[in-house]
Amino acid sequence: MRKWIVLLTVVGMTFSLVACAGQKSKNSEITSPAASEAKEPVTIQAWFPPVLPEARLKELTAAFNAQSPDVKVEMTVLDWEKGREKIKTGMISGDGPDVFYLANGLDQAYIDGKVLASAADAGISEERLAQFDPLSNMNSIDGNIYALPLNFDVSVLYYRKDMLKEAGFDNPPTTWEELKSMSKAISKDTNGDGKPDVMGFQLKGADDHLNAINFSWQSMLAASGGSYINAEGKSGMNSPEGIEALNYLQSFYTEGISTVGPSSVTGFAEGKIAMFFFVQNVGDVNKWSENADLTGKWGMAPMPKGPNSSASYVGGHGIGINAGSKDVKAAGKFVEWFASPENSVDFMDNGMGIPPYNLDKIDAATKQKIQEKIDTDKENWDAIYAQLAASSPDLSIQGRVGYSARWDAQKVELLSTIIGDVTPEEALSNLDKRINQAIGK
Repeated sequence: MRKWIVLLTVVGMTFSLVACAGQKSKNSEITSPAASEAKEPVTIQAWFPPVLPEARLKELTAAFNAQSPDVKVEMTVLDWEKGREKIKTGMISGDGPDVFYLANGLDQAYIDGKVLASAADAGISEERLAQFDPLSNMNSIDGNIYALPLNFDVSVLYYRKDMLKEAGFDNPPTTWEELKSMSKAISKDTNGDGKPDVMGFQLKGADDHLNAINFSWQSMLAASGGSYINAEGKSGMNSPEGIEALNYLQSFYTEGISTVGPSSVTGFAEGKIAMFFFVQNVGDVNKWSENADLTGKWGMAPMPKGPNSSASYVGGHGIGINAGSKDVKAAGKFVEWFASPENSVDFMDNGMGIPPYNLDKIDAATKQKIQEKIDTDKENWDAIYAQLAASSPDLSIQGRVGYSARWDAQKVELLSTIIGDVTPEEALSNLDKRINQAIGK
């Protein structure tokens, strides 16, 4: 009897050990580090034009991939000419990438197509969002951010110090009135043909860069306190503010201070145009700081104050997330990293792109790097930051509605006014009609 008891006990113990061994094997299958490591990372597709040099974009992508075990990014760099349209077509058709370039201010087609994932849905941290300058609200819808800015652009006043000095002016103009009077004092008709060949001011957009009239006009409209869209949701540029701004621009041409045609940038570099306004990258793109003939002869200043403010055009580059991405939060990890304060320093070396952050809210080491870059050209960077502080996202937000129609119509209607073919009231009325037709109002 004892032998049977012993035998049963041994069998029972053996069965118990086998069972335990089987259970342990099953649990190991769940928690095994090897199994965890075998999990493939999420692959994210990113499409960008060269907002930074292509090599640098790929270096940044590689840096992210090297420190990210669960998300890998494949960066496709597109050309500026066709790349943005390819991105837009892909996004609207449903064949777009997970992460993509878009201009700050958003695009109404993206909004209407509901293709944008919000920062909240993508898991972008509140801490990161709180670091951005309030101008980042140009990328918001109903209080929610739908794209992170990579850098800001603002329009500033470019001025030739030597030409102003020769005319008796020690400082750039600070108001519309001063811009007009100083420009009149500088402009000269040395050819005797009734047209100034030396100009105190040239409107960029009434020269060889017709697209620039859109940026110039937004600056003037902002300074006058005007708006693109009125309270009824219609185009509302034919307003007292719009008429005042356009009358002011037209007066430079009707009073013989300026003439259409010559390139603002070329004329400025040659000492034939004393002032023009455009985004802050012009000097960097044209390497004026490296031009010995221009050393100490030029600078940037905040925009002259109009009837309402010194606000100007605001834009720049942004990064968005496809709401249809296979993993929105994985895409969000890359976007938060790519749009970090540390990486924004790159844009300062590429067209003086303005870091989109409140510098008092970022880490001390990055703030110091930014400050070191500012200090290398402090006078111009101080002017850029003063302009940034004076500007608002309002017109950028309004500009989403009827953007394409407005972009094309302004080049025609505003130039027609400047050369005297139509009155400001007629031009702005025509603009409103064309835009309202496009937006169905």
